[in-house]
Amino acid sequence: MVEHPSEYTWSSYQYHGAGRKIACLTPHPIYQALGPTPEQPQLMYRELFNTALPPETALSTTIR
Repeated sequence: MVEHPSEYTWSSYQYHGAGRKIACLTPHPIYQALGPTPEQPQLMYRELFNTALPPETALSTTIR
């Protein structure tokens, strides 16, 4: 689909990682607890995507 969640229009990454206002999205309390300012949770959220998951943890998309 895309190389990074920021490239997918309908991903919540638009809000959580990029700070885009989305009227129908309610921030989760755990996300809000990542920092006292709007920028700090965004920064911490973006850090989650800086390391790729090892192949053995990725979901298999093989149809059997």
